[in-house]
Amino acid sequence: HHVLLERARLRSPRTVRIRTPLTKDGLIQAADKHFGDNRISSSLLLKPNSGGFGAGIVKFKKSEIGELETLPDYADSVGLLQEYVAPHDGHIYRVWFLLGKVQCATRRRVDTSDGDPGTEEFTSGCAASSGGTCSYRPKQRQRATALSAEAIDVPEDVRSDIEEGLLPLLKMDCHAGSVEYLISDQEGKRLYFDLNLLSTLPLP
Repeated sequence: HHVLLERARLRSPRTVRIRTPLTKDGLIQAADKHFGDNRISSSLLLKPNSGGFGAGIVKFKKSEIGELETLPDYADSVGLLQEYVAPHDGHIYRVWFLLGKVQCATRRRVDTSDGDPGTEEFTSGCAASSGGTCSYRPKQRQRATALSAEAIDVPEDVRSDIEEGLLPLLKMDCHAGSVEYLISDQEGKRLYFDLNLLSTLPLP
């Protein structure tokens, strides 16, 4: 999916595909090869190429690879090694589309109660089960709490990014899904970091 984000010219965290299972030495070599420059943050994510609900995601610092107890072995033997970027405003955003059109969006606060967010920010369960989170019901929005979602209006530039940039690349291969992004800095720059196919739309 990161390839589609790149083809759509949407800003996204640096991501490379690797083969699994990996040894610790192999992971160190991959991290040094692809993320050895000073522009990359100290934390990385190892993610499954195909998965959901945050299953199989490992967050680590390059200096801590030797201390990892186990490394995942994904079913299709393909993993994604990705630069970790913390949400500047403490939220992760998700936008749903159906039949080529953006439908609604939510934002979810990242749990930072322990200081540095862990993989919990990717494993909060189904954002579609938040009790009515479509943006056409703004009067029923509730204040977001840690790991809960609230409805938001879809920014017009985000709608354009998805409808005009990303969805034409999918053509008729995907009728429904969602795109996730975060705000990476105080200037409000967006990073699109995931494309989910066949996502369940939020309950009205």
